[in-house]
Amino acid sequence: MLLPGASSWEWVGSMTSSSPVTDRAPVPLAATSIDDLVAALRGLRGWAGNPSYATLAKRVAQARLARGVPPSEATPGRVTVYDCFREGRRRLDSDLVISLVAVLGADREAQAVWRQAIRRVLMPGAGPVQAEAVLHPAPPEAFVGRERALAELARLLDGSGVGAVVLDGMPGAGKTSLAVRAAHDLSARLGAPDPVLVNLRGFSADRQPVDPDSVADALLRALSPGEVPVAGQRFAALQALLAREPVVLILDNAATADQVAPLLPPPGGPSRALVTTRQQLPGLDRGVRRLQLGALDPAGAREVLIAAAGQPLPDDAAVEGLARLAGYLPLALSLMGRRVAARPDWPLGDHLASYRERLDRLQLDDGVEVALGVSYAALAEGDRHVLRACARHPGQTFGADAVAALTDTAPTGSTPDSGDATTDGLRPALDRLVAASLLRETGRDRWELHDLVRTFAAARSVEEDAPSTRNRATRRLCDRYLEQATEAVAALHPQAVDDWGWVDRAELTPWEVGEARDWLDAERVNLLACAGWASRHRVDLPAVRFAAVLAHDLWQRGDVETTLEVHRAAIASAAALDDAPGEALAHRNTGNTLLRAGRFEPARPHLDQALRLFQTAGHPGGEQSTLSSLAILASAIGDQAGAIDTFRRLVARLRTSEEPGERLAIALSNLAVALIRDDRRAEGLALLEESAELAARHGWAERERNALSNMAYLLVEHGRPQEGLDAAERALELSEEADDPVSVGYARSNLGVVLEHLGRRDEADQQWRAALAAGRSLDSPELVASVLNHIGDGHRGRGDLEGARTAYEQALAVAEEIAEATETARAREGLAAVSDAVADPVTDIV
Repeated sequence: MLLPGASSWEWVGSMTSSSPVTDRAPVPLAATSIDDLVAALRGLRGWAGNPSYATLAKRVAQARLARGVPPSEATPGRVTVYDCFREGRRRLDSDLVISLVAVLGADREAQAVWRQAIRRVLMPGAGPVQAEAVLHPAPPEAFVGRERALAELARLLDGSGVGAVVLDGMPGAGKTSLAVRAAHDLSARLGAPDPVLVNLRGFSADRQPVDPDSVADALLRALSPGEVPVAGQRFAALQALLAREPVVLILDNAATADQVAPLLPPPGGPSRALVTTRQQLPGLDRGVRRLQLGALDPAGAREVLIAAAGQPLPDDAAVEGLARLAGYLPLALSLMGRRVAARPDWPLGDHLASYRERLDRLQLDDGVEVALGVSYAALAEGDRHVLRACARHPGQTFGADAVAALTDTAPTGSTPDSGDATTDGLRPALDRLVAASLLRETGRDRWELHDLVRTFAAARSVEEDAPSTRNRATRRLCDRYLEQATEAVAALHPQAVDDWGWVDRAELTPWEVGEARDWLDAERVNLLACAGWASRHRVDLPAVRFAAVLAHDLWQRGDVETTLEVHRAAIASAAALDDAPGEALAHRNTGNTLLRAGRFEPARPHLDQALRLFQTAGHPGGEQSTLSSLAILASAIGDQAGAIDTFRRLVARLRTSEEPGERLAIALSNLAVALIRDDRRAEGLALLEESAELAARHGWAERERNALSNMAYLLVEHGRPQEGLDAAERALELSEEADDPVSVGYARSNLGVVLEHLGRRDEADQQWRAALAAGRSLDSPELVASVLNHIGDGHRGRGDLEGARTAYEQALAVAEEIAEATETARAREGLAAVSDAVADPVTDIV
């Protein structure tokens, strides 16, 4: 049996502070400038006993870590802390100042005064933002699509020891509607008055976040209209009220944990709060549960769209298309449904085409644009830079290395000229984007953008980043991916490096095999996306090299049409570069792909052209590998004499070569297969044993496994059953270690033959079923035909002639479709034997 896998195709930081001397921390009541704030902060430090800046940095880090802030962004530098106490500054890190105020011993009431003062100074004219409580927020008129989330929210709210549930998610996910509906249901269960809602304006386009002291004042006025305590006593009064009687609060659109912490009901008391936010709000641990709200499922999205349209929408395909384009987000779906309702004369297909055109122009609905724009505006400039860079990534998910290439920075280093947000490293910026619900972490060190966020950020990139900047970023990404792919494939297929004339094997960074395989599995789609970008934009050199480097991996993991597309693009790019070796390699890889897929006729011209180009370029290795492929083609179409002659010449040439390498083992195995197909099985077995021994001696696992797989059943035929079983099991083991599904399929098929010979028929059937499933899932018709013929042989040997007939007929259909001569002949011979056994006319079959 010929293995059409790689075995036959070779291409080849103190001082301890003293206790405060007064009971209450000083506050900047009259501050009107940054210097006033700095002076007040220095006074607070003196009140706290003058702890060192290093000590303060440690305290801030400990407090942030306790709140769940990632370690990468928890620790401020000592110099950064010192700067907060230095006069003459033009800017002030308000978050760090509040953290310093807290670790210096100020209580929540004092911290609230500090926040108001900072806002007054840093945003002149804004003044403190006053809260307004809404006593009776109406429940959503039509609440559909979120029934499962509503049930989960009810379960969390009804849990023991609970005081609040934080509902976080990206803009437009429907957090407020869900919270209002859940709050009304909860009020009914608790026997509480209607819910009270306060918009904290954490992400308002035109106003600053509401101060928590103002929220406490508004809530007390709404819930207890008598005498309202003065500033400094409101939080305690609110807590007492919430512990005394059941109240359901909706704290909508929260910006930070500090904004909501003093407003939450005591855990386990009669009251509950629902907090909606685009941030994850780490640090709210006591009595707080969390629920992240993502996009809707397709069924829920359909319900929202139909409800918003106010009419039946019978075109299921168009409804699904509209929902998909809306990213399954309730806000976008509602806006889309209203557009459908406003144009009832339009077929749904027209709405779908119109919306697709808007997205192609990077144009979102106004409501979605505003919602995302507010979140975007709240980011530091460096984080906006990173978000726009992520939108330029051509794939769906990506790692830190990819973002580093796009932003021209190191994953844990600093980004030049990108603002303060990334000066502490790239990972903190990514963490902040995740916390802002603009980026989703899909696994360890991997992220993705929601489709609408990608469209929004891509549009911002077009507006804010020069075309040359965008192109350089994508080229850096492609270069980085190509470098990593080269090293990963070299670890899995060392012999492939011989074909990469631009690579110095000695300069490659060695990878572990498992590491390389995992990386390729994670990045394969992105590598293909970069290859496609390079070919579309006529960045020819990467297009040629991506195709060459990915060839072996695509033969094992890629579908045929995708693989052909990559190699055909490489042919055009190599020709444009006048790169004869590159063009030859691309032709050979195209021919080999067609050959592996059983498309023999279109494979030949590519292989012939590859041979001519390799000969012209003086590339003996490429010439030999192409001759090997042409010989495989000859064998596949029934010209065993031609195949044997070519393989003999290759073996003779390689035996006299100074450094034949793995090519000799390959040529020996291929010559053996051709001899076996010519019914010269003893000669073939001897050559396979030589190839396996040579490969084992040099550690060429791929060569060894293929030789062992091919020789296993021959050993059984020659009276060496245990050796045959050992060879088949070792071949399967090596194939599974290499994670090569095609080779695993052939190894299982051959192991089944050996087990059948040994009378272990149930085990043989198990191996054949697995091999057949592999062949079909891998789109490998030659493997499918080979396994079906083995199954036919097995059934015939057991006397199950009908089972044999069915298997042979299926094998014949597959083999004839791809014009594979050997498996066609095997199937016809099997059917003839079955016909003889049941006295059917052979002429009805042949």
